[in-house]
Formats: sequence, structure tokens, C-alpha cells
Amino acid sequence: MPSPFLSLRRDERSRIAERTLNLGGEAEIRRYAYDSTGRLARVADERGGLLESYQYDREGRRLADINPLRFRGERRYSYAAGNRLSQAGRVQYGHDKAGFRNLKLEGGRETHYHYEPSGLLLRVDLPDGRRIDYAYDAKGQRTEKRTNGRLVEVYRWLDPLRLSEFHDGREWWRLAYLKGRTPVGVTNGDDSYFLLCDQVGTPLALATTDGHIVQTMQYDSFGNLLQVRGDVVRLPIGFAGGFFDADTGLTRFVWRDYDADTGRFTALDPLGAKGGDSDWYGYCVDDPVNRVDVWGLDDSWWGGVQKIGAGLGELWDKAPVGIGQAVTEGAKGAGEALSKTADAFATNDDLQKYTGIAIGAGALPIAVAGGVEAGPIIATTVARNPEKVQGAYEFLSGAFDSSLPPTTWAGVKGYAANEAYNWSKQ
Repeated sequence: MPSPFLSLRRDERSRIAERTLNLGGEAEIRRYAYDSTGRLARVADERGGLLESYQYDREGRRLADINPLRFRGERRYSYAAGNRLSQAGRVQYGHDKAGFRNLKLEGGRETHYHYEPSGLLLRVDLPDGRRIDYAYDAKGQRTEKRTNGRLVEVYRWLDPLRLSEFHDGREWWRLAYLKGRTPVGVTNGDDSYFLLCDQVGTPLALATTDGHIVQTMQYDSFGNLLQVRGDVVRLPIGFAGGFFDADTGLTRFVWRDYDADTGRFTALDPLGAKGGDSDWYGYCVDDPVNRVDVWGLDDSWWGGVQKIGAGLGELWDKAPVGIGQAVTEGAKGAGEALSKTADAFATNDDLQKYTGIAIGAGALPIAVAGGVEAGPIIATTVARNPEKVQGAYEFLSGAFDSSLPPTTWAGVKGYAANEAYNWSKQ
């Protein structure tokens, strides 16, 4: 493995204030500043030269940006009802009734996006006449990409977060992992390379086993690919470890597609304002330096699932009944039920928050904590209160019946919760 190539300096709030990247040449230094709400406001080089600048409105939506490496001057943003982006600079956008972006209009050149109701991107019609089609398996994992009907890429998965193998149009490549979702290497059978990634999982370089850098990828803070040097492999893994398509510029985070150009998802957060960000299409509350949204749901939701499913995994394995009672007995009873098996509930904000979502919003990420054992107890509650917990039923379908792909956002979250629980057991 090459020597450490990335160093981080943090501020008093544990946010990254400075990043130093050294890939064998001159070190690249980036310094970060945040506004009063914690959103990324400015990125500068070691001399103080401006690299990126962002302004936001009262709703937390991007109001303007400056990025000298990508475009000249300042770009202004405007929005339609429902937080839908209508214009960024000279580019206009349209959305369908469900809130999915369906149109990008730039200088008379149109890009059209076609989704299925569950949120899977099926087709993109590009301005140059190319048609990009995608195929998915029963779990919603992308398996093929075609350009004008011709098969150009194939993908095989270990799980929703980890790509196992891919064919980049020239040859097959296999990814290697140690722990976590970020790959550490890639091989085609003959040649093997280390994959060097940053703090959020963005691949920055390929290195030979003796430490020689053979390919580098440069990104800005919100994930725009600025430059690629070397052509060893066309990686489908991009910003923050998401699933990147160079033809569309979109990065797939399991359930939603992310547009780095505008720093926004192309579909709204299914929880709306309850998702933790007043901008329902925003990425990680506009802090891409310190946060990551691996599921494409919302950063705060995934953080809670991680803490419940992984950080307290052993405790929950011993307490499925208490968790079932927590969901069954309501907000007040939840604390009492869980206190029988976990005294930590009274002082654990994450547990309180996500139990509240489980009971009140029908999203039920708390079920990840108890695994499948909690299913029958929750299912009984669903059966007794169908008019109130339809979302809970859909969640259970996603969490406990993996034979069917989820068709609603509640089902999506259930499936994600189950995968997160399984991940915590590895």
C-alpha cells in the first residue's frame, strides 16, 4: 500500500478545515470555511486563492456559486414550488408531477430523463442524439448500460453498497474490499492496483503494488469530475463512492441520482422537511466535505441507522422484544419498553428521534435494530391499525421480504434498513 497520501486538519467543531493531498508530486492544499448553518461556504488554496464559493437562501437552497475551474463568473439559482430547481445560470430544468427531474435545457439543447415510479432512472436522451438505457435486477441494482441499444457496460454487485465486478467496455475488472463500503483495490486478472480514496470515499488515484501512481482523478467539493490523468480503467465509482455515469454526469446513491453540477439530487427526499434538510433535493445539508449519503435517502437518516444497527448492534440482538414493544406501544411507551432492555434510551437522542419516525411517520428505521425477530410484533400492530400505518406495512415488505423489489419509499427504506442491519453483522 502506498504511504499515506491524505492528511486532514479539523476545526473546533471537528469539521475538516484543511485537506492536504500528495499523490507523488506537489502537495495540493484545500482550506474549507462554513456558514453559520454548517453549509460549505468557501474553498481556497494554500495562498488563499478562491477555488469554490457558495451562497444559500433562508431555505438552505443554493442561491449562487463561483467555481473558476468549471465556469466563469457567478452562477445564480432560482426555484419553483416544492424546492424544485428551475434555473442554474443559463441552464433551465423541469420536473414531472412526482418531483423527478425530467428536463435539462441548455442553449436550446435538451436532455430528457425517464424514471419508473419507484425512482429508478431508466433512460436518458442526450442532446447529441445518444440514448442511454439502464437495466436493473430485482433489488434495484443497476446491471447494464446501453448506448443506442448497444451494450457498453455490465455490473455485478456484492450488496447495494459494494460493486463486485464491472466491464468497462474493454475488459472485466474486480474490486477488492477490506472493511466498509470503500474499495481498496481493483484487478483485471493480470494487473492489480491500489485504489486511493478520500475521506468520503471518492477515488482519487490508482497506484501499482509498488506505489507508482498511474491514474489520477480530480474532483471539486460537490463531486464534479474536473480532470482525469491516465486511462488504465474507466471506473464507474465516483464522488463519495457513488455509482458514476460519465455520459450523464449523474451519480447513483442506491435510491436517488445525484447531479454534482448543481449539488442536488434529481428526486426529492421522500421524508420532505422531516428528512433533516429544508432543501428536499439537497445533498448532506450542503456539507459534502464531512458527510456522505450512501443510500441517497438523507444523511441524518443513514447516520441514525448506522448508530442503531452497528454501534449498538450487540445490544439490539439481545433486545428484539423490547424494540418490538417500542414500536407497538407508542411514543411514551417506547421509552419505557426500551428502558427494560437498554437504559441508554433516555439519553440517546438518535434512538428517540428514529423511534419517533418509526411510530409517527411510517418509515420505521428502528426495525433495523432488532433484525427480523421484531417483524412479527410490528406486523401485528400494522394489522390492527391499517389506516394509520400503511407506510409501516410497506416498510416491512421491504425489510422482511427481500424476494420482491420495493415499490414505495417506505419499502425502499425498509429494504435499506434490512441491508444496513445485515451490514452491521459482517
